[in-house]
Amino acid sequence: RRNPNPNWIRISSSAPRRSSNSRSLSNKLYDSVWFILVLVIVAELSCISVLSVVV
Repeated sequence: RRNPNPNWIRISSSAPRRSSNSRSLSNKLYDSVWFILVLVIVAELSCISVLSVVV
């Protein structure tokens, strides 16, 4: 039950080695996109809370 699919670990561990450059580049891109999304969400939430407090 702890490790139902050992093939997935083998695939995931061998995947980054096959295309390390493109994989790391896409990972950086995804990280930056998620970071911007989180910043936008936090900014919207803070603006909504400030507006609700002011109004």
